[in-house]
Amino acid sequence: MVDERYLKKLFHTLVIKLHEKGIITGKFLVVDATHIYAFCNNRKDTNKHGVEGASWENHHGSFYGYKVHLLIDAESELPISMILSTGKDNDMPHFIPLLVDCMENYDLTDITAVQADA
Repeated sequence: MVDERYLKKLFHTLVIKLHEKGIITGKFLVVDATHIYAFCNNRKDTNKHGVEGASWENHHGSFYGYKVHLLIDAESELPISMILSTGKDNDMPHFIPLLVDCMENYDLTDITAVQADA
């Protein structure tokens, strides 16, 4: 069975290799989020029969599920850090943790700017 720690280590190793090859530069970083539908729940009454961690929210229309908050290398358009949350979360509480994860796992010394939406 593959656990979360293994997947995180695999992801970080991939990002490091892409940085070593110059594909990910880490100069310009962007924080943004997108939704992930909780398709495993096909019941109408999510208040009684919800999925753990999923919630209702509006993001390009109403959806039931989660959000993935990403720190993206703007030049390659590849993610370098991510956090999963309920569908109700916005980016603000995850901004600093995404940067901390980046700084703890990568040697990105040429960061010029980090941008996020409202």
